[in-house]
Amino acid sequence: MRFLIITITLFFHSPIFGQTKEKPSVHDLPIPKTLNECFVVLDRTLPDDEIILAKTLPEDSIYYNSAFEYGAEFFHAWKLDDGSKLTRYFNKLGLYGSHPIYNTILVSYHRYLNKDSIKLKQQK
Repeated sequence: MRFLIITITLFFHSPIFGQTKEKPSVHDLPIPKTLNECFVVLDRTLPDDEIILAKTLPEDSIYYNSAFEYGAEFFHAWKLDDGSKLTRYFNKLGLYGSHPIYNTILVSYHRYLNKDSIKLKQQK
């Protein structure tokens, strides 16, 4: 009898064990102020399939992939086209325009995920 109760209990509660914790929305977190802060937020908020794409696609293809082509959620949340602190950070580094900044974040994130050197100055 005890075995039956345990089996039934586990059967009805087993979906709980298989669920993954939902990631927070990038809109609910503060806008990063540096490139390294971008990586931390992207790790926490990007869907796993987009992280895999960012890691595995060739650098020159990430920006044009359909998952990123029209701006991932972070493009809008971080107000890259609206003069956010992050935009001003990149402006101080000599990078201007929301789409070049977005591409730089994507390529840099790709390199970060692959444990490559970011080489930000060479990306401009």
